[in-house]
Amino acid sequence: MAFRVSFSGDPVPEQMRYWRAMTFDHFDGQRWQIDDAELQRQLPDTAYEGDYQVIAEPASSAWLIALTPVSRGTGGLKLFPDGTVRAPEPLQQRFTYNLPLQGDTRETLSTADRRRYLQVPEGNPRARAQVDQWLAEGLTQQQILAAILQQYRQHFSYTLSPARLQGHRVDEFFFSTREGFCEHFASATGLMLRMAGIPTRLVGGYLGANGTLTVNIC
Repeated sequence: MAFRVSFSGDPVPEQMRYWRAMTFDHFDGQRWQIDDAELQRQLPDTAYEGDYQVIAEPASSAWLIALTPVSRGTGGLKLFPDGTVRAPEPLQQRFTYNLPLQGDTRETLSTADRRRYLQVPEGNPRARAQVDQWLAEGLTQQQILAAILQQYRQHFSYTLSPARLQGHRVDEFFFSTREGFCEHFASATGLMLRMAGIPTRLVGGYLGANGTLTVNIC
């Protein structure tokens, strides 16, 4: 069991149940990481009764989940500009908090955020060449995203035991092994979208919930 959720009104539709925990905005060519500087930019804590209540089970970290980017919540929470939320301390016992459902989940990027979400490190030359080719052919950003997803549907397989990647990991995954789990697909997509000029970060969390709105770690 990871957490339980109850709503003050009707539950959100199943297709909207992605429970955001953290965002990863720094890619060093090998892995995506949380920008530690962002954890120092806490938002003012504004108490709010909330549209839904979460009961989080004990965990080794203080990260909490939310359905939409958070800007206010139960008093005492740590709120961050990327819309994530943390408890004051690691969860040694069950922790209950309330959050609002925001009607518009679109976020306005600052100039600094946009620049950070477009950073591309050296490496992965085949991915760069592929994106450059799509751009030269006149594909729009939306069409480039569609082309990436089409590649996944036609040529890739999902597995929890993928081949080990070395060197230019996105290149190896996208052009050679073509197998992996969610992190492989998200990492390659995120980097190639940045190469196409689309500000991108990765979001980690949980997908779904059963009929009683409980989420288990699988």
